Amino acid sequence: MIELFSRSLLALDIGSSSIKLIELSGGRQKKVRAMANISLPAGVVQNGVIKDPAAVQEQMREFFKANRILAFGRRVCVTLSGNAVLIKRVSLAPDKDKELAEQAYYAAEQHFQHSMNDLEFDFYNIGSLNERGESNVILVGAKREAIDGLIEIVHGNRMKIGVVEADVFALSNMFEHNYGTSETIMVLINVGASCTQVTLVWRGEYLYTREIAIGGNEYTRRLAEAMAVDAAAAEAAKIAVSTFSQDPSEVISRLLSETNDQLVSEIQTTISYYLQGTDNAAPGVPFTNAFLAGGACRVLGFEAALAATLQVPVGILNPFQNIQVNHRKFPADELAIDGQKYGVAVGLGLRNMGDKT
Repeated sequence: MIELFSRSLLALDIGSSSIKLIELSGGRQKKVRAMANISLPAGVVQNGVIKDPAAVQEQMREFFKANRILAFGRRVCVTLSGNAVLIKRVSLAPDKDKELAEQAYYAAEQHFQHSMNDLEFDFYNIGSLNERGESNVILVGAKREAIDGLIEIVHGNRMKIGVVEADVFALSNMFEHNYGTSETIMVLINVGASCTQVTLVWRGEYLYTREIAIGGNEYTRRLAEAMAVDAAAAEAAKIAVSTFSQDPSEVISRLLSETNDQLVSEIQTTISYYLQGTDNAAPGVPFTNAFLAGGACRVLGFEAALAATLQVPVGILNPFQNIQVNHRKFPADELAIDGQKYGVAVGLGLRNMGDKT
């Protein structure tokens, strides 16, 4: 049983199809203390906004009860994702008449296509300067509707908010912890159920993110339509061929290949747009590697199609590469198949109370 007064945060990555739960313990050498994947009914989370908090609460409550996890009073780290969070990296010139916070707020007003009254706003000074001596700053706006939904389900399970994080930064945090930093640009590609998130990082710094409206559900939808079966049967077929437990039919092979090509094309366009654009904060720095995360990144043929198009090494992220795991409790063969689903959750689990939210 998890102790009531444990100092470690319980990380909850609430996605459109499931909640990934992680608890890490330890100091510099982190250990997995708890880990689970809690399924959610379709439609209860859409575009990062919890549409049915009561349904999410009930799924969590049943899981905690079945696994004898004492939720009362626990502090949790939760994530914002999708359209619920707005992120922009900017460079701000020194201004003797304005504090950096005032400059950041004004910049957010210019860049975010939303009323600031509808957002919770924060900024982070990266600490580095560009070649013009300007401060590199990340602007973050979170929709209050999304935050209210998170608070409702956390409080509904008698827990408390400890840290609120954007999934982009959680994934980047996980990557740096496990793989370190690089002098070249790395691309992190998180293929979820409803969308795919492409994030560029360099020297441990966030550069750019774009979300593509193609995820695992799109593969399933197209298969269901072509095979004239329901979504559950199409999902099962997709998983079976992607885990090589079943040979794909001609129809399945064709549809997966077509969807792979479409998603790969969008990813390539995203990377090229940033590298060739005027907002590129690392001009001339090469892009050398791509890493995959998320529950849908192992779709049959996707990794190979991406590598062939991008012409760089592409690999599946291992969120536990630099984290101790008890394989008697969490079997290595299961993590080898599903570990990449926990990329954001592990990044959340690495946070501590008192971190800047």
